[in-house]
Amino acid sequence: MDPSQRTSENSLVQNEQKNEEQDKEQKNKNILDLLPSTFTQFLKDNNINLEYFQEIENFPRYIRLKPDIKVSIEELKKDLGTDDVQKIDYLCNFYSIPENVKIVNSKYYSQGLLYGIDLSSAAVIKSLDPQKGEKVLDLCCCPGMKLCNIADIIGAEGKAFGVDINETRLNTCRSIVKKYKLDHIIKLELADGTTYNKESQFDRVLVDAECTHDGSLKHLAKFIKNQKAVIEDMQNNAKETIDNNEQNLDKKQNNLDFKSSNNKDAENPSCQLDDDQVESLNQTADKQVEQNNTCNQEETNQSVDTLDSQIKENQKVPQLQKDKKQGTEKKISNRELKRRKKQIEKNNSNIYTQKKVKKNEWSMEDFQERVLDPIKLQNIVDLQKKLLTNGFKLCKEGGYIVYSTCSFARNQNEDVVEWFLNEFKDQVESIHPFNNDVSNMPACKPGFIQNTVRFDPFVSKSGGMFVSKFIKKQKQLQN
Repeated sequence: MDPSQRTSENSLVQNEQKNEEQDKEQKNKNILDLLPSTFTQFLKDNNINLEYFQEIENFPRYIRLKPDIKVSIEELKKDLGTDDVQKIDYLCNFYSIPENVKIVNSKYYSQGLLYGIDLSSAAVIKSLDPQKGEKVLDLCCCPGMKLCNIADIIGAEGKAFGVDINETRLNTCRSIVKKYKLDHIIKLELADGTTYNKESQFDRVLVDAECTHDGSLKHLAKFIKNQKAVIEDMQNNAKETIDNNEQNLDKKQNNLDFKSSNNKDAENPSCQLDDDQVESLNQTADKQVEQNNTCNQEETNQSVDTLDSQIKENQKVPQLQKDKKQGTEKKISNRELKRRKKQIEKNNSNIYTQKKVKKNEWSMEDFQERVLDPIKLQNIVDLQKKLLTNGFKLCKEGGYIVYSTCSFARNQNEDVVEWFLNEFKDQVESIHPFNNDVSNMPACKPGFIQNTVRFDPFVSKSGGMFVSKFIKKQKQLQN
């Protein structure tokens, strides 16, 4: 090959690679631009790979069938309305399906035989490895899919205990347990996982700890989808405003042209719209739109301030409203006032809450609560340590403890494990979550310390998850 030709081809390949890298970088930037800047800063502060979020819309969703249900893959394809159903061999009755397939239309789902659960979440239960007839504790059980997985495995001879501190979440979990007809196996308890206590101990304890949820990519994907819809609406509204301005200008120009044609001085330049006049009309229209938005926001703020005032004064001066049926007056409760305030804020606050937020979708308030709240970020590691410590106390000697989070942050994962092993060094032993057998779980990679694993969208095509496992040593009998 001619040297000049070889040089030209090498240059072409290098340019293609450079363009691919630039496209990748731009895609990553576009995704992160749709997330709060403080969230992106959180990722950078914790050395979390920003490229994970390039894949946020690219991995499939996963489903699990009850272990005693025998359904052929052809039957499953027909039930789900898609030919793209892939069996995951290393997880029992587990399949991947396209992200856009709605399982709510499945007859198996309506019959309580099919679950929606992420691959990394199912892997946590495989690591816990519950056995038939065992007594198992899920110390942070909501929303309940891992707990149901445990119950399906241990069967009616076993008992699964689910604990959560939040009553609303626990009620959601209770509905799921009832839907899948597992309430004879599962016992739910409203309690603080850091202080929960039982006289008898458990064969296995799952501490799927509260964390910053930065690895919950399915929630972030929904948020991004919502943001794209909001931005599209804003762009459409802006285009409509510009079109209306142009129509108004055209009408104005036509009127002036008509008058000009009937005027003896029609050639006078003052009768024509020059560039400055056009710009002035545009600025006037834009100013009017801005004033309207400002007025709407001021009305919202006034409504919220009024409700705030009513809540504060509710103990002193009863708030009354007309009862339409009886024509009488009754007190407005604080709960009702807070509900009205929250609804006003959600409907009118900013870009992140202009569109109605659907169930299980993150709003800006969720980011503030789960990721961005500085107080929570300071205290969350201490909470994880307390949960893991109590899980250790509740586990019987010779039993197993699994600690997991859906965060990519090292200080919530490997650092907590190292602290735990040092704190209870003579009482626990770290073991590999999948017995060091790659065939058991090929969709994970090693963590930053021994006997830990991580899941991410590159390796597992799933959300983020960290998993570690321990065995509680038996005390040596004294002679």
